[in-house]
Amino acid sequence: MASGVDIPELQVRLSAGRPVLPLPAGRSGVRTHGVIAVLLGTALQNRRQPLFRQMIRAALGLGEFRGSAEQLTPVLHDPLSALPAVLVCTRLLLSPDTANSMAANAVSSYSVGPDAIAKLAQVSRRKNDGKRNRRQGQQRRISKMGSDHTDSGVLPVAVGGIEPAGYAL
Repeated sequence: MASGVDIPELQVRLSAGRPVLPLPAGRSGVRTHGVIAVLLGTALQNRRQPLFRQMIRAALGLGEFRGSAEQLTPVLHDPLSALPAVLVCTRLLLSPDTANSMAANAVSSYSVGPDAIAKLAQVSRRKNDGKRNRRQGQQRRISKMGSDHTDSGVLPVAVGGIEPAGYAL
């Protein structure tokens, strides 16, 4: 919420299949981070020392965390939000090599998979086909009107969405 956009609420809505409300424009210049994602990325090195250093920097607001607000686990405003971060930290410190599987499992629960992409593409194709069919129908009607009025040399034209009297485009 630091930038004015409630990212956690957006993620919950997407994950639950609920409608997403229009988003307000975020405030520029606001720095945010997600400590769990940062720790997962650091753990990919499969070494505890860099992971522990990153945890200390995050807890103390040092380095890349200076002047940046936590988005998903805002402990100062919601102390219970620390639980997921503590669990992730503990698991990563015990076994840094689990970072890949943890990240993959987290992402798979809310990511857009190949089936969803195929469905979206199908809907988009149908929508475009409908538009193309409407345009072709309009062109046929305009051509027919033009052929009906070739003797006068005047072709009725719709201007600015206003149809000439007696003509339906």
